[in-house]
Amino acid sequence: MYAEEGSEFAGDGRPADTRESQRKGYATWGSRVLASVIDSLLLLPFQVLIGVVGEHESSSSPYSGTPDGAAVASMLLVLGALGVCVWNVIVKQGRTGQTVGKEALKIRLVQESTGRPIGPGVVFVRQLAHILDVVSCYVGYLWPLWDAKRQTFADKVMRTVVVKA
Repeated sequence: MYAEEGSEFAGDGRPADTRESQRKGYATWGSRVLASVIDSLLLLPFQVLIGVVGEHESSSSPYSGTPDGAAVASMLLVLGALGVCVWNVIVKQGRTGQTVGKEALKIRLVQESTGRPIGPGVVFVRQLAHILDVVSCYVGYLWPLWDAKRQTFADKVMRTVVVKA
């Protein structure tokens, strides 16, 4: 039996698992990881093309000191990939709460207190705050597995949550 919403007891009189019931509105760790994988796949065409151009560059004549077409193409591809990242992670997620990956998995990044998207500037700072998840030997990225609000360390610092959309 399931506990009624707001009830501390399951239908049969046993205490409800309140910790798990508190976690129901938050996105699972797996959905967050899969959303990141989907977002990474957006860069795959750029990576393939950079590899093709780089392979062509390395098999051609020695470096002459001036950039040729392949070097310019590689630089434009890198800038294109950076542009896609900024648009998807900073701008789109800041305005809507969703990257392409989060949208596909129907999850959303929001301010914990308001439930609204946090804006591009705060998303940028949140991305910088992910250094906390890294310097903890990546434990911060695993923290949502057992945290009641399924937050990373960066989420805790920025007071954000990822919820089911």
